[in-house]
Amino acid sequence: MFFAFKFSGRLFKAAAAALLHAFVPSLCETTASQAIIDMHSEIAARRAEMAKGGGRENPHAEVRA
Repeated sequence: MFFAFKFSGRLFKAAAAALLHAFVPSLCETTASQAIIDMHSEIAARRAEMAKGGGRENPHAEVRA
């Protein structure tokens, strides 16, 4: 649950940066996209670890390649 809560905060910050960029294009030019790239890397690493059997197991989670 903490993982999802932490990510929702990061997504909120990325959304705020994207909204600010929409009004003032010279601000936050790469903030939102870099945040998404970073989060994708973390999720991919977490998914790979879960597929190997490491970390917490979630019987409801579907591991896709």
